[in-house]
Amino acid sequence: MVQRLATIYHYVQFNLSFSQLGQFREYFRRNQVQSTLQQDMEGHVIITITLNGKRRVFPFTEVNGSYHYHEVIGSIEPQWEQLLRPLIAQFNGNAMVKRIYAGFAMMYVYEQGQIAEIVEVKPNDAHVVYQHLGSREFVNTTTIPVSTKVGNGHLDKKGIDLIINR
Repeated sequence: MVQRLATIYHYVQFNLSFSQLGQFREYFRRNQVQSTLQQDMEGHVIITITLNGKRRVFPFTEVNGSYHYHEVIGSIEPQWEQLLRPLIAQFNGNAMVKRIYAGFAMMYVYEQGQIAEIVEVKPNDAHVVYQHLGSREFVNTTTIPVSTKVGNGHLDKKGIDLIINR
């Protein structure tokens, strides 16, 4: 079995109602993870999560009664990923996640909590292995150019080299 070397969350985005913010925090409590919620006078809500002594902050900005979170999280430990992946699905989040293995990476694009695209990335090429097209799924084994827009992100030769040659 291929061993994963790292997981990088290039971006994560949530758009929640105020009641969903409570559910968001409750998700962590149910998973026995300490969390705090703070709200300032400008409508910003900050949920701070502590897992194994490490803190992660989720700053939400209020816009017209909806709370928006959009951050680059970066490399995370397996325990964090076990919490974050179901959170994206439950709250219809958007994300771009790279799972790095020796010699290649798999990039997952989530849209509205669903996997929209999976791209295998190698040092000199990338190809779409799965793409959700509305009500039907598409599996493709053709190679895409290295500087191609994928989901809300972008693949380029330099980015691929950084992923593979870490």
